[in-house]
Amino acid sequence: MLLTSMVVLVLLLFVFKNALFITMSLLAISIVSLSLLAINSHINILTAFMLVIVYVGAMMILIGYICAINPNMIMEPNYSNLSLLFVLFMLYYLLHAELSVSFDVTTFNLSDYFYSSYGLYMFMVIVLMLFLTLLMVTSQHTVPKGPFRSVT
Repeated sequence: MLLTSMVVLVLLLFVFKNALFITMSLLAISIVSLSLLAINSHINILTAFMLVIVYVGAMMILIGYICAINPNMIMEPNYSNLSLLFVLFMLYYLLHAELSVSFDVTTFNLSDYFYSSYGLYMFMVIVLMLFLTLLMVTSQHTVPKGPFRSVT
């Protein structure tokens, strides 16, 4: 159920190009991916909570900035080719990845997880989502800069 909702949110990113929707979807995807890790006992629940707190804190700042500047900014580029590439990559990963790998919780720590291939993939997904949000915030060239945005 969680994996299905994450895939649906990722596919909806290519349909709705509103900046606030994309930011909220990235936040939901990161929370779902961390909860999947905690459910499959890849990481400890408290470690997942710490990562969620750090990521949600960064996203709250970015969401506040997007709402203050321009909440209804429409992303201009056409993502049709990128969406096809992403869907093919997800299909390849889901068909060829070893999703049933489970670590022994007694001898497992977080550094061992992030040195594994699945941990590196999850870390790169979380970093990529945060980078995309930062990119959306910093690439708003059409809005005025500074505290006097209403003054022309």
